[in-house]
Amino acid sequence: MMHMYPSINFQKEVIKVVHIALLCTQEALSLRPSMSTALKMLAKDDYPLPAPSNPPFIDELTMELNNITQSTSF
Repeated sequence: MMHMYPSINFQKEVIKVVHIALLCTQEALSLRPSMSTALKMLAKDDYPLPAPSNPPFIDELTMELNNITQSTSF
């Protein structure tokens, strides 16, 4: 029987790859890992992954969408 959903291991690997991609695209160059570090992060299961910083174009007001009403028609 074939499973309809990816395995837990597959999901963890996808999350790890996306996490590392976010680290590699941080605004400040000093916060980005080197290519050799990124490869180590991908290859080793126990390599520590720091939290990526928030993108510079998103802030709390943008995320909350305080100024947009749900009754807006286009």
